Amino acid sequence: MDAADIMPDPPLSIVSIERIPLSLLQRLPELCRSYSRFVSPAAVQRLAVNRASTLLSRRDSFLVVVRRSGVMVGLACWRKLPEESEVFGFAVGRLEFMLTDGDYVQSRAIVAELLDGVFNGLHANGIRCLTAQTDPEDLAALHGLEEAGFRIVEGNLVFGISPHSTEAHRVNDRFESRVSTEADLPDILAIAGDCAIDERFGDSSVLGSELASKLKCRCARAACACADAIVVAENANQIVAYATCQIDAATSSLLGIRYGKIETAGCRPERRREGAATCALTSALEWFRERNVDLVEGYSQLRNLDANRVLENKGFRMTASHLILRKLLA
Repeated sequence: MDAADIMPDPPLSIVSIERIPLSLLQRLPELCRSYSRFVSPAAVQRLAVNRASTLLSRRDSFLVVVRRSGVMVGLACWRKLPEESEVFGFAVGRLEFMLTDGDYVQSRAIVAELLDGVFNGLHANGIRCLTAQTDPEDLAALHGLEEAGFRIVEGNLVFGISPHSTEAHRVNDRFESRVSTEADLPDILAIAGDCAIDERFGDSSVLGSELASKLKCRCARAACACADAIVVAENANQIVAYATCQIDAATSSLLGIRYGKIETAGCRPERRREGAATCALTSALEWFRERNVDLVEGYSQLRNLDANRVLENKGFRMTASHLILRKLLA
């Protein structure tokens, strides 16, 4: 049995896609399974390989490799998150992916070795908190993370729709909708902060809801900066809901279709269940439809039932789910 190898700042020649065994490469599409309803398996594989290759070649990626008889059977990648670290006041990292070979028992053993290597790297770099995301069906990874002290803090859902579908462009005229201007950004960010759903981690004595809201605003600001447009729903000249619209050219090229995403959306808490969020979502889908986008994805938290119902009522269908786990390190 070979010890896990920790490789910060690895040259691409050490660990590249070409050097990953086929048995591990075949696991990569599981990282992009939300697209499988809309494109071919070959397109999903192409996207997954590209994303993994990008991570492997980043200078801020830290890699851990487990080998058996010289053959790679496990690979993990983690990164430090500078912006989140700034908000939290201590160093935070994220486990980007963890690939293992073999059945459940074999994978569990490999996961344990990978995590040992990851923890060594975290301690060496002063990381105090690590976030991981896993597919609920990957029991080997889930159980390995839990045994290593990770705790589930949230479930994330991915929804997809073709904006050309009948459900996508039903008209809702209870609110006025328009594309936002730069002057609307403070109102949009205020709504994003109010919409922050505190996780168990955010409710703890470590952070608190104020920091959770601050992080939500930071994420919303980044999403707004990347957006091609932000549509808002308003009533009596007050913005009550918004949705960002972004056409991802790089992902579109890899999937072979025009792909867009609603990275973030929100509604004033006191105006929920009045149709404002539905109005913003309808306008966003119309914006995508006018630009011949084939697939639009939206995201929500498992426990955010209001948002999930709004998406489903507009014709979105869940395409993937992920469990978010966190571990605080001494």
